[in-house]
Amino acid sequence: MEKFKKEFPEIKENEPLRKHTTIRIGGPAKLFYEAKNIDDLKKIIKKALDQNIPYLVIGNGSNIIFADIGADALIIKNSTGGLIFESSEAICDSGMPIARLLRKLAESDLGGLEFLAGIPGTIGGAVYGNAGAYGGSMADVTRGVLILDVDGKVIQIGKDDMKFKYRSSYLKETAKIHDRFKMPVILQARLQISPKPKEGILRLINNYIKIRIGKYPAKPSSGSVFKNVEVDKYPKLAKDLKVKIINGKIPVGFLIEVIGGKNLKIGDAEVSREHANFIINSGRAKAADIKKLVGLIKEKIKKEFGIELEEEIEFIGDFSARPKGFLSKIFDKS
Repeated sequence: MEKFKKEFPEIKENEPLRKHTTIRIGGPAKLFYEAKNIDDLKKIIKKALDQNIPYLVIGNGSNIIFADIGADALIIKNSTGGLIFESSEAICDSGMPIARLLRKLAESDLGGLEFLAGIPGTIGGAVYGNAGAYGGSMADVTRGVLILDVDGKVIQIGKDDMKFKYRSSYLKETAKIHDRFKMPVILQARLQISPKPKEGILRLINNYIKIRIGKYPAKPSSGSVFKNVEVDKYPKLAKDLKVKIINGKIPVGFLIEVIGGKNLKIGDAEVSREHANFIINSGRAKAADIKKLVGLIKEKIKKEFGIELEEEIEFIGDFSARPKGFLSKIFDKS
């Protein structure tokens, strides 16, 4: 442990993860490190792989719910932010906040990513989950990704190999069946951009942000909880409900409203009044409360409509354990 800390003196022990998630929930990380450039990110992941230390890389902490028990692992906050322009591409470090990237592009009269305006995440997280809004998604603009695999090798993969689908990618699908604390990590993304007047870019970004401010909750949340439902799977339901179809999807928020979901609450975890597909932390909500509320919503939707909702957010850690006496001695030599 001392040798590890000597090599990475900025590393922290028992860092509260609630400080690093948008919903402000989560117990302590056994170890916590902030990587500020790509070299630092690669170095600490390779060290974790060499020492067989479980690790997880996060960005801005949206779309993630850490267990109340925390994470008996090394949590790496990706704060990388390098950016270069090459022809019609932006080569962007995965830790770059979306808002900062949009601003830098606009300053150079470059656009193409305005649909991301207002999404509180990083580019790496956006690629991982194929984030999108207003008819656009990362699948439309991602040309390639640089990845550090679990053998410590840097590899470049193309768009087709990412196997993008609605709010998912091959990495996110792999995470469902693979060891979540030993995953390939996105280092950089090559994104398609195009020349546009700065004024027009900023006008569109501001319009999107205004829409989000009026539509989405101000209290802490992890973003959209569930994926919207594909109409093709439930054509009769869409017709019977006379719901507005958006990009071939039935909005889950509408379904949750139909079942009276805006009145659902467990502890300080509650369905947002502004948008029913958001669960907010109205005070001191527990991760366990969020998970229970998600389960309750799924149960009610299944009973009412016969639909199996799929989460867009990810639950990380052991939600069955109690938050005391949990820290194992993974670094002890004895």
